[in-house]
Amino acid sequence: MSEKRKLDFLKYKHLMIAIIIIIIVIILDIIFENYTRQSIQKINNPIEKISRILEKKQEEYDAKELEKLSKMATDEWEKREKILTCFIEHEEIEKVNVKLHLLNTEIKNGIWTDAKSTTSETKQLVKYLNIKHGLSLQNIF
Repeated sequence: MSEKRKLDFLKYKHLMIAIIIIIIVIILDIIFENYTRQSIQKINNPIEKISRILEKKQEEYDAKELEKLSKMATDEWEKREKILTCFIEHEEIEKVNVKLHLLNTEIKNGIWTDAKSTTSETKQLVKYLNIKHGLSLQNIF
């Protein structure tokens, strides 16, 4: 093999390795985004239900249902938070964790006005996580 052919081969070899690495990174990003989206959806559903219940008059609150929904959201978050910490900032994960536990405590103690605001804040944090860690051109560049 001539010297020129060896150089061309090495040049294309490095190019192919770079392309393979880029493809792997994109595939992993898509997998992580799907997992994040599913995790956020599983947590967002009970929070949305809690929000709808808390919008009603105070006499119509079903405390047991609210407790069940907040516990479901908290438990689901605790199951998924260990994996999410691998690719989402720990501070953001901890903020959602604190809000979910605060919401759980407020609902157990019947502090409905605080629970309303905590539900709203939690929804915003979860929405922010979904937007921030979604695959978009803005996040790539």
